[in-house]
Amino acid sequence: MLGEEIDVQEASEPTDIIWENRHFTPRQRNIKRVIVWSVIVFMLFISFCIIFTCKKSGDELKNRYNKKDCADYNYFTEGGLGKKIANATAYKSWYKIAKEENSFIRE
Repeated sequence: MLGEEIDVQEASEPTDIIWENRHFTPRQRNIKRVIVWSVIVFMLFISFCIIFTCKKSGDELKNRYNKKDCADYNYFTEGGLGKKIANATAYKSWYKIAKEENSFIRE
């Protein structure tokens, strides 16, 4: 028509159209899209800040209370009673080991 090609498309089914949203202009849709994306980015930023703060404070506490400075922790984990308990196969074995080590078990 008038030297240009006509683009014809099949019409949508009436049930595929959200009739309540037909009155919004493309500009209004774009504004709403920008608002939604802004809220999403803001929430992601806040989440990042919370996670970063928690991680930083956890690292500070970890450095303040270093496990290598704690003799009781080392005793239970690095070759002391903890290792013997891990190798024990039953409660009686643990009881026997603990009694031999003069820990926890008092009669």
